Amino acid sequence: MNRLTNNGSKFQILLVEDNRCEAELTEALLGQFLTCQVKTVFTRIQFEEALEQLKPDFILCDAGLPSFDGMTALRMAVEKQPGVPVVFFTGNNDPEKKAEAMSSGAVDYVSKDDAPALLRVLQRLCGNPSSGPEVSERDK
Repeated sequence: MNRLTNNGSKFQILLVEDNRCEAELTEALLGQFLTCQVKTVFTRIQFEEALEQLKPDFILCDAGLPSFDGMTALRMAVEKQPGVPVVFFTGNNDPEKKAEAMSSGAVDYVSKDDAPALLRVLQRLCGNPSSGPEVSERDK
């Protein structure tokens, strides 16, 4: 199984998550399939600081954050980092939330219990749809 690389360097990923355990699991999942550096933030203030300091290749964002919501995070990202893809990776599978996120600028909205879908999105974002982690027909 090939790991996706960013032309020989690491992908810079900004992860917005409120649950430390889920953040660690997401970081581990990303590390299996991407050569990457993940900056995880847990609060609005940390997110604002990261948007000022970092130039991520993409942003993964939970939709349900207690200190601020994912839609606010999306608006902040679109304003501060235009052109940086934002993907919701969330346990909130509400179709209305998904439609709102997609119409507001998110590039995708993936359920946390569908890791193969996240990997397909990452392949697409990395500009490498035909290589990288193999996804079986069963997982599609």
